[in-house]
Amino acid sequence: MKIIFIYVFYYLLFMFFGNECLGFGCAWSLLNYKDNDSERLVVKKVEYSLLIVLGCLFSMASSASIQVEPMRAELDAKGNAIIKVRSTGSDTAYIRASLKQVMSPATASEYEQDAVIWDNSGLMLTPQKLIIPANSQRTLRLISMKPPEKETVYRVMVESVSAEGFPLASSHALSAGFGMNIIWGVVVNVPPRQPSIAFDFNRPLKRISNKGTQRIIFRKIESCNSELTKCQSHEVKRTLYPDQQWVIENDVVTGNKTKFTVYDWINKKEVVFVK
Repeated sequence: MKIIFIYVFYYLLFMFFGNECLGFGCAWSLLNYKDNDSERLVVKKVEYSLLIVLGCLFSMASSASIQVEPMRAELDAKGNAIIKVRSTGSDTAYIRASLKQVMSPATASEYEQDAVIWDNSGLMLTPQKLIIPANSQRTLRLISMKPPEKETVYRVMVESVSAEGFPLASSHALSAGFGMNIIWGVVVNVPPRQPSIAFDFNRPLKRISNKGTQRIIFRKIESCNSELTKCQSHEVKRTLYPDQQWVIENDVVTGNKTKFTVYDWINKKEVVFVK
């Protein structure tokens, strides 16, 4: 019910204030995106709904609104991904893009730091500036110069800015005011050089340790008897990145054996482990 409320909330913002408001609200929520416990995180954002409404009022002052998709980009087998940026307003949009690396992702201690874009061992973002005519679309390209040993996470910040600093900007654009910048944050997952899903399960401590090279997306945990003929199922939503640990709630693991259903995002399939 809480998630439905969120959708209705953003729908009303869209109906009353238009694309600018919807973009501001979605971007504000996704900039604080975390993989685990997503429902609780989104509901927490509604506590600040008044701030979003105020942001909508300011952003309506700008006619150079944009839309960005997808909001999560996963690099393909060749290490490439594309982010589409579309100008939905009546004026030319001037876009600045930057790259942040997410440290300790999906944890309470998550933080970001500036990424070295042109480092041959990291992720390259190009271009970093875009000029998009009204009702047109351009693309940002992400290229992994060298696959990491373990999955890494970045965030591409896409921001509408004034025409200042763009050599091809018209005199009209340079003199036009801009009410509020709208910043979109696209989460980018870079797969490891040799993907593998592997984890240890300490039954007495009910602790899972990710020993693999890619993130593990847990979807279901089943507590079973020794013969695996009777199981009690628990739906879960938890993401565990390499070298991270997770202590499971006491009432989830009670049987002699435990089945874990996880999603392999690289090979696009579910995998079941019995511990």
